[in-house]
Amino acid sequence: MAKESGSEQPPQPVRHEIERSRDRVARDLRALRYELDFPGKIRRSFQRQTAVWVVAAIAVGVVVVTLPRMRKKVYVDVSRDDRGKKKLAQTGLLLGLLKIAIPLVKPAVVSFVRNRMAGPGSGPRRPASRW
Repeated sequence: MAKESGSEQPPQPVRHEIERSRDRVARDLRALRYELDFPGKIRRSFQRQTAVWVVAAIAVGVVVVTLPRMRKKVYVDVSRDDRGKKKLAQTGLLLGLLKIAIPLVKPAVVSFVRNRMAGPGSGPRRPASRW
């Protein structure tokens, strides 16, 4: 035995009410999609007002290029100038010696590292045989 639904309304008006509420939800959903379509809005705005967009882009570019850059101020103490020249000369001499010494020492360092990496007992490697 089926239970009564407890509703006194006939089924036809209830169906019409459901259809109306579905229509309202669909209309609200379309409106929401339209409001949230930012790429479409920008595209339409650019098509309608191209000159305004171009001028705005140029203005933003000019502002970015002409912004004052933060520059670090460097203060030089003239009283210690002699010591700086001595250090500069020492550094230059050291770099010159290194430029000469590195090519002379490089083969010895490479062979030392190669021997350490290979380890004792590892002889020359044979190529893998093919079938």
